[in-house]
Amino acid sequence: MSWECACGIVNKDEAIVCAGCGWTIARSKAYIADPQDVSVAPPPRILSTAWGIFKRLQVVVILYVFTSLGIKYAGELFLPGPWESQPVSFQTDIPLMGLGVLKFWLYCGLLRVALDAVRGYRFNRRKLITPLSEFFSVSVVIAVLFMPLGLGFQLTKISGFFFLLLIPGIYLLLMWSQFCLLLLENKARYFDALSLSAKMTKHKKGMIISAFIVPMLIALPADIAGEIFSQPKGASMVGDGLSTVILLLVGSWQFGVGAFLAVVEAVLYQELLTN
Repeated sequence: MSWECACGIVNKDEAIVCAGCGWTIARSKAYIADPQDVSVAPPPRILSTAWGIFKRLQVVVILYVFTSLGIKYAGELFLPGPWESQPVSFQTDIPLMGLGVLKFWLYCGLLRVALDAVRGYRFNRRKLITPLSEFFSVSVVIAVLFMPLGLGFQLTKISGFFFLLLIPGIYLLLMWSQFCLLLLENKARYFDALSLSAKMTKHKKGMIISAFIVPMLIALPADIAGEIFSQPKGASMVGDGLSTVILLLVGSWQFGVGAFLAVVEAVLYQELLTN
């Protein structure tokens, strides 16, 4: 037996309080009966809930981190050295694009597993395998969205357009932030997910920013270290062996934070969906 809290977390029947938000059964039922009563409105504890679920999924997280590391360094076989020094060629671009698609496919599987964990379901390894139909719909929307984003990025190189495009870009990113999980759950088809995401995130932009700012700050030192130790040979006093170890640690940290971001995204999605 189990009971579902107002925050969306499914708890075991013997649980006195919700594992997600800490509410008692009585308080949760009171909110469900009268959601307009602000005195019992559920406090969004997205990061603490995500951390608890992240620890429960540690085996899946470790598998995701090591698989992503393998994909990342497999790319080095196709394109060794700094990106900017490499000529454009199909021999390198096509394999790298394929590896990038594979890495995103793994991330979609992690999102599906995290969402199941948020809802209290048992781990199902089949959820790691994202069906091609759902993955194709997500990929189509992303591909179409990146066309204007790529144009905007080129325009931001002109100083006069930078601030003009920065704020609208952030706003659209927040407004459409839930489309991926909507498509993975088959709650919308293709670009209908964008309008549904806009409805879900209405008046919730601040909550979305607060949920993602901490993981992004945690990832920042690893990103800086990755930039330092990925310099061409001779640009650093650190030996090659130590640089390799540091890069592996940095990559593990980055993919670990990425896995935590997936859990945060799933918790945030469920919170917005419940509301």
